[in-house]
Amino acid sequence: MNDGSDLVRALTVGEPPPSRVDLPRAIRAGRRRERLRVAAVAGAAAVAVLATAVVVNQSAGGSRGAPVTGVSVSPSPPAPRSTVAPPLGTCTLDDLDRPGVPTDTRDVVADPTGRIIVVGSRTPASDQLIVKITDGVPQTIDRTGSVVAVNRSGDFVGFGADGKGWLHRGGQFVTIPVPTGFERSVPVDLNDRGDVLLTLSSRESGQLGAVWSAERPDVLRFLEPPDGWHSFGVGIGEDGTVAGVLTQLPAQFRMEPAAWLPDGTLRRLPVPEGSNGAIQSINGEWVVASGLRWNLRTGAVDRLEGIVAKHADQYGRLFGLGGTTDFYRPAVWVNGTVSLLPADPERTAGDIDWVGDDGTRLTGTLNTLGAPNVRRVMWTCTG
Repeated sequence: MNDGSDLVRALTVGEPPPSRVDLPRAIRAGRRRERLRVAAVAGAAAVAVLATAVVVNQSAGGSRGAPVTGVSVSPSPPAPRSTVAPPLGTCTLDDLDRPGVPTDTRDVVADPTGRIIVVGSRTPASDQLIVKITDGVPQTIDRTGSVVAVNRSGDFVGFGADGKGWLHRGGQFVTIPVPTGFERSVPVDLNDRGDVLLTLSSRESGQLGAVWSAERPDVLRFLEPPDGWHSFGVGIGEDGTVAGVLTQLPAQFRMEPAAWLPDGTLRRLPVPEGSNGAIQSINGEWVVASGLRWNLRTGAVDRLEGIVAKHADQYGRLFGLGGTTDFYRPAVWVNGTVSLLPADPERTAGDIDWVGDDGTRLTGTLNTLGAPNVRRVMWTCTG
């Protein structure tokens, strides 16, 4: 195994920012999209579905939050592309029953197509080995640990019981380098280019976001915050753009959504008064918070009503929880209209854990509130 010692010796970084206090647990609840528990396997075989089906609202119907104008999120030339998403069509429900996908609570991550799945250990210290499933064929890998992301090439990142992050690429594990001044370097996300989004931490320096580039493995790029602020990355796009948060401590806790462009330029994302700006994920030009959707190309931000958003597909359709605070159900938002996804009459609550890049396949869990009767499911949507 390559332990990454050569990379550590060769790693060159700028002077780390001034000492940072550790971020409180409250940040973790709002900054990080939930890890995928289950993912669908993309395949040519058709799946048997229940009779339940929901037609998701078409193109531009429904109410839409007014864009906040006058604030440029990123400098971009005018583009003719429309931000109106295509209809999602009819969504049907089926049990998620695929070779190698566990029925327990282990972490499961999938690439944007759903073709490649990686199953981690129940805990980093567990003796359960990692399983990689490609096109439905499981492969046991002689390693334990938690997994956090996998890309279309089958590369995946995670960390072990010792807290050290690693990258699995080309059949080998490489230890992720830790720069001077920090004690840990834990992966958060991975894009198809092979760029790894990291959280650097130490007792003295606190936490700081960084990118370990596949093109420049000898250089670590910090997510530089303004003076007096701290940074944390939530997700990384295919071009290297990072969505995350800025936090300010300790006098008065503040958290602001932000994006770092591939050249390192920081863009603060506007938050309308009274809105929830806790970032959940990024997909292409779309950045998603629980109550907001930003378009990095146009600079617009949409207020979301009727859904607590977690994921976006490449068209800007959103996936999360709809209904009421006492009765949340998996739901989809298309051009301002929210539709509840099909559910099990015996398990009316639930959550969405993974969404394919094109939004036509998504997975999650259904359950009855307060009862341990979880059912792992897959929704398939066709126009």
